[in-house]
Amino acid sequence: FARVAKDAGRLRAAQQLLVPPHLRQVYTLKGIWSVEECDRVLTAVIEAVNARLEVQGGGWTTERHAAYATTDLPCCEVPAVNEWVRSSIRGRVLPMLAERHGWLPSDGHVPLCDPEGSGDLRASRMSFRDLFFVRYSAAPGSQAGLALH
Repeated sequence: FARVAKDAGRLRAAQQLLVPPHLRQVYTLKGIWSVEECDRVLTAVIEAVNARLEVQGGGWTTERHAAYATTDLPCCEVPAVNEWVRSSIRGRVLPMLAERHGWLPSDGHVPLCDPEGSGDLRASRMSFRDLFFVRYSAAPGSQAGLALH
């Protein structure tokens, strides 16, 4: 009996790690940020990287997530856009993901104060623990992508 229970426990644990099919489908969320908003964020990230180079001798970080290493910069290291990026993701991206994957509350809506005046009062109970800008490059020796994780 103990062996059967142990095997059943291993099977349950393995099933918890499986990625459901609807999360394996690649898709694009279009129009999240305008061209101007993208330019503003990119400019702020480049300025933060350059400031880190001057002060700390290193711009981008490479020590995050040993299994899925990236060349990145934490959002909190870009004070010019940190709060705006977090707010826009909470107000624009998370509700879209929640709706697409059925993660909204049963009535489909949670009140949101809508500080950006988007008119979209949907919200989800989703959040993020870690937020960072990743640098990808097609240049030889650079990081061009990241495996599914």
